[in-house]
Amino acid sequence: MDKVELTIGNLVLSVICIYFFSIDIAIFLIVGITIIIGILLKEKNIFFYIIPILFILRILFFTSSLELKINEKVKIEAKILEGRGKIKKINNKFSLSNDYVRISNYQDGYYTMEGRIKRIKKNKKYNEYEIETIITKSKIKNKSENLLEKRIDKISQNSTNEQKNLYKAIVNGDNDFLYKRVKILFHKTGTAHLLALSGLHIGILLYLFNKLYLFCQFRKVWRNILILISISIYFVSVRESPSISRAYIMAIIYIAGNIFYENTELRKTLLITFIINVFITPNIFREVSFILSYSAIAGIILIKPILLKINKICSKKVNKVILKIINYISFTVILQLVLSPLLKYLFSEYSLVSIWYSLIITPIGTVYIILCFLSLVFPLMPLTNICYNILIKIMEFVV
Repeated sequence: MDKVELTIGNLVLSVICIYFFSIDIAIFLIVGITIIIGILLKEKNIFFYIIPILFILRILFFTSSLELKINEKVKIEAKILEGRGKIKKINNKFSLSNDYVRISNYQDGYYTMEGRIKRIKKNKKYNEYEIETIITKSKIKNKSENLLEKRIDKISQNSTNEQKNLYKAIVNGDNDFLYKRVKILFHKTGTAHLLALSGLHIGILLYLFNKLYLFCQFRKVWRNILILISISIYFVSVRESPSISRAYIMAIIYIAGNIFYENTELRKTLLITFIINVFITPNIFREVSFILSYSAIAGIILIKPILLKINKICSKKVNKVILKIINYISFTVILQLVLSPLLKYLFSEYSLVSIWYSLIITPIGTVYIILCFLSLVFPLMPLTNICYNILIKIMEFVV
């Protein structure tokens, strides 16, 4: 295990301690674990000790785990959907609790609310606070967001409302108006990850931008600089979400590595991204999408040797197309099996049958996402809608 991996491992243990224990106990455990591992491994890497200490300081001074009380005056930041939203910040500090706020007579969106707690609804897993607001500020869209929305409205004007709403969700992360039946289909088939802007979407865009600038015959350095600029423009044009922020940070680190170094190791890029994400948003480890993303990364690292063995055995017996299909099936099935205990814990209704759904639907969903992005530039909206209809029909059939 190299220095980066060891430092990340120690930070992961620190995150686990904060997740499962009170702050006081967690700090004691983090310090103890760091000292014990450092002594046993005779670790001299200064970052191994500094990173957990900085994480503790970040938690102590920039997070809050206090339970609010009735009539208490607070300032809350949250994304409201149908009058309810998960609390991101309380009094300018990141919330370590999985609590929610309820506010009536407001449209969906990001809000900063100041007011008094009117009512508290307690649950075993979370508290829900009803707030009587005094001041409310919504997040103002920038010019890039407005331009992208206008472009989406223009090219999807001949689509049905159902097609248009999914198109918006895929391209700019606006999933507020997704039809309920569409949401249910994605969730029942275990492909809900296709709905949220994430690493898959950023990866597709990186691939498309790279092909475009290769076609234009730009040199490697300029190609990477243009990709960095292009992906940054896209990032500021879409709805803010933890998943797209994580994917963007990962992308810029990887691209920057390609600009300044000959080769960038993807594994270390993922590990460094983990550190940055945890420090930027110290309560991010309570997000289900964050847990699944990095558990999937750990799963990929774990199963890579198995896939290499499968590839080595099959490469001598089958052609390249069949080999790619075998690799895809092996990767999907093994990864889902590795993640299945966590998925069962997070989603009690999870079933291994969703593996087979994912094998069928994910490739078609990926083609649909590619067409969605291409249709922003090329007149491919009719083809995109056809792909949408095929995708939905297949989902209805398997469900």
